[in-house]
Amino acid sequence: GAPSFSLRGSETDGAGIARTQLTTTSTATVTATAGAATPKDVTVTVSAAPTVTIDAPATAVAGVPVAITVTTTSGPAATPRQVQSLTVDFGDGPSESRSNVTGSSAFTHTYQQPRGYTITATSVDVSGNTGVASKAIVVNRVVPTVTVTPSDTTPQVNQIIGFTITSSPGAGGPPVGQVPGFIVGREGFWTSG
Repeated sequence: GAPSFSLRGSETDGAGIARTQLTTTSTATVTATAGAATPKDVTVTVSAAPTVTIDAPATAVAGVPVAITVTTTSGPAATPRQVQSLTVDFGDGPSESRSNVTGSSAFTHTYQQPRGYTITATSVDVSGNTGVASKAIVVNRVVPTVTVTPSDTTPQVNQIIGFTITSSPGAGGPPVGQVPGFIVGREGFWTSG
């Protein structure tokens, strides 16, 4: 129901001024009546915090950019307030801020280390109201595959043979930059691929 309260004449100061505090989560009408005077109404309108939602995958791969969308709205649909600032903390140190935001904002972030993170978005409207949302993301490390193929699978003693080393990233992983190759013994080599 609607909030209500009342003050008695004994709660006024020497000048006949009554003061009170109203705490409410919905719009309320305050009616003041003094003696036989006509009651006066004052409407107290609640200024709600912005709503914030984060759209991001539940999992990601270290080294691969992650698309994150943050949507923020402020005030009722009929009379929205401008969002003054939107700050996204990616949970691994860096954050990114935008000003004068309306609707959805797209962000891209690359996590370098595999572990769990919390993305937190904070929206502040022009009235100073703050809305916050958080979403967890788990970053995994993808292990690439490496294959070593000899040029001859049945070599003779003292025969020189070559090796082909191929690599490919794991599913959804970043490209393979270098593949070290070595042979147990006196000779070794390094190849990239």
